[in-house]
Amino acid sequence: MLGWIFKKPVIKGLELPQAPSRPAAANPKSTAAKPAAPAGKGGPAKAPAAPAAPAEIVDWPARLQAAGSDAQALLALAEGAAPLEIKLAAVEALSGEAALKQAELRLRNHERRVHRLAKQRLMHLVAQREAGHRAGELIASAEALLAETQVPVNRLVELDHAWQALDAAHVDAATQARFTALLQQITDATRERGEQAQRFKRWSADARQALVELQAIGREAAAGQQDRAL
Repeated sequence: MLGWIFKKPVIKGLELPQAPSRPAAANPKSTAAKPAAPAGKGGPAKAPAAPAAPAEIVDWPARLQAAGSDAQALLALAEGAAPLEIKLAAVEALSGEAALKQAELRLRNHERRVHRLAKQRLMHLVAQREAGHRAGELIASAEALLAETQVPVNRLVELDHAWQALDAAHVDAATQARFTALLQQITDATRERGEQAQRFKRWSADARQALVELQAIGREAAAGQQDRAL
């Protein structure tokens, strides 16, 4: 019924007041941000990606050289992000059973080649230590045998067989030379003693024969059958 009021009727020069107009409601569809048109189809070009930060350049050979003989520094290189050849070189630089045993334990879940090298070097040192200990025992036995007056041949053979059972790769050259010299001395001494025994045996036989002949001559002389001038 009041709609006619807003039609602005004019009464004798008098204009009725107009109701304030309502602001148009915002259309969510009209105000929503339109997606950017893809590049090359009239839309704005895509902003270029920011350049990646340059990767840090590491002088791995210098780090390896700086580690020197420090077991912990070498292990850190072998466990870290160093190239494979640096890791292998770090394991090669480790010395001593304790350091290699620690490396073998810590590298089990790392690269296979690195762990295998640590294990091989550890096993070599253990075998070398055990062989050196056994070689020392055999050298002591050889020295004791050399001091004996009579050397049974079977003991000499057993000593030689025990030495041959050792892995020569795990016995240093000086130890091998020492045992070889002792074995030669025992062999020479045994041979000399054997020859002396043979000479003594021949001398004893000659002496007994001479005694028998002298006794026979004495009996003949006593019986007057032998010229006493003889």
